[in-house]
Amino acid sequence: METGVDLTFELSGAPAALNQAIEVTGFDGRVVIGSWYGKKRAEIDLGGKFHRSRIRLVSSQVSTVAPALSGRWDKPRRLRVAWEEILKNRPQRWVTHRFQFADAPKAYRLMADHPEESLGVLLDYPGGD
Repeated sequence: METGVDLTFELSGAPAALNQAIEVTGFDGRVVIGSWYGKKRAEIDLGGKFHRSRIRLVSSQVSTVAPALSGRWDKPRRLRVAWEEILKNRPQRWVTHRFQFADAPKAYRLMADHPEESLGVLLDYPGGD
């Protein structure tokens, strides 16, 4: 039986990463593609694994809500619920390591070599908080 993950998020905007996301996704799984591609074209492999495994590609756009939900989920409600969940779940407790963006290779090496130590790894972008 084929294995793979049920849900993959591809948020890098790199076509090679999108192909890798398809490769690790299991039968009838989904790949959610973040909106980092802009106007960039992406060459992706829609043969073999993708087709045979019935993988679904789903676009994600965080600035809007699916039309079927937009009548109930306006921007103020979305923000309120998001902040309520952040306060309730305290995601900062899962951050185990923090790296400057320029040190991203070190972060990826840590995650590859010591996954048991790297539950939550953050990359700080220049100018971001």
